[in-house]
Amino acid sequence: DRPLMEHTIRRLKDAGIRNVNVSTHHHAAKIKEHFGDGEAFGVHLDYISEDRPLGTAGALSLMRPSDGPMLVINGDIVTSLNFRAFAEYHRENKAILTVAVRKYDLNVPYGVVETDGATVRRLAEKPVLSFFVNAGIYLIEPAVRNYVPADTRYDMTDLIQALLKDGRKVVSFPIHEYWLDIGHIEDYEKAKRDARAGRHES
Repeated sequence: DRPLMEHTIRRLKDAGIRNVNVSTHHHAAKIKEHFGDGEAFGVHLDYISEDRPLGTAGALSLMRPSDGPMLVINGDIVTSLNFRAFAEYHRENKAILTVAVRKYDLNVPYGVVETDGATVRRLAEKPVLSFFVNAGIYLIEPAVRNYVPADTRYDMTDLIQALLKDGRKVVSFPIHEYWLDIGHIEDYEKAKRDARAGRHES
């Protein structure tokens, strides 16, 4: 019964983060009215207004430069990720960007036939394919800003590809804690059920 952003800000504050930038476009006035300068939530909030959506990475071009690593998190993520462990992992790996990832299993409801031309090499009955998917949470070094074009839509996938092409070190951090993207209504409803059951905390 509270805005998702309140949950996110509480977790950031608990991790020791006090300065939070919020990129706004849709319903910007309502967000500012509710959160104000952030004092009531234990943080200092700055708002970055996007006249048009610039993508997760594109919004970085509107922010003041940072002299240290910056945590970037999508606004529709519910997670109990340990942000301190995430930051420590980033430092230990000396990465220019660390992306949080989540294991995703895809159940194939059919027998999968692997072939070499017409010759059958293997048959797997209803296999489970496992992938790591982008969890929408990143730690970036200040130098990353140099790769973000001004006033241009630029997604994190674009940014990561540019860093990799330039030979920069990008690492992944697997999330084992609670994580849910509530971009679809059924996932939003699940997040509410999980909150009532206390599952967000694990």
